[in-house]
Amino acid sequence: MGLNMDKALLAAEAVDSAKVVGLLKALVRIPSHYPGPGEEGVVAFLEAYLGERGFKPLRQEAAPGRPNLVADLGEGEGGRLYGRGACDMKGGLAALVGAMLAVKRAFGRLPRPLRLAALADEEGMMLGVKAFVRAGLHHGFRGALAAEPEAEAPTVKVNTCGRGEKGVEGRRNRPASRQGHEAH
Repeated sequence: MGLNMDKALLAAEAVDSAKVVGLLKALVRIPSHYPGPGEEGVVAFLEAYLGERGFKPLRQEAAPGRPNLVADLGEGEGGRLYGRGACDMKGGLAALVGAMLAVKRAFGRLPRPLRLAALADEEGMMLGVKAFVRAGLHHGFRGALAAEPEAEAPTVKVNTCGRGEKGVEGRRNRPASRQGHEAH
């Protein structure tokens, strides 16, 4: 049985904006640039945060010292937040976690699992997504939400919602805003 629009609206209404912003603030406080400390601090924080909220986190080493975090769910001042990563990957990551928690609150038990993939090295050689795909962790899911899709990503085409991998697309998405990347 698929999710209907009424249930999707319930999930949207269940988003706790204050908690999403709180999560984003916590993530922005954690240095994660590379070269530098890398993603370890963010992964450790999210591993605990998500585990406390009913997710089943799995740590995957994309490269030495460059962990991915895969987590399954189932079975600012004046409205602005400033800090490294606030508009880049950490903002999208906080939004995805908030959306998944809202789905959990709205639906309770899910007929299929939802999977969060916080992948390392999204601005470099894409080590995280490559390790994720090599390990087969992308199998068994009908679709994906990407908080920061880019043209170079091996599994996501820019401005498309795809089914499958390697650019197979099911529908085109025409967003109201243009794609951008804070680091460029």
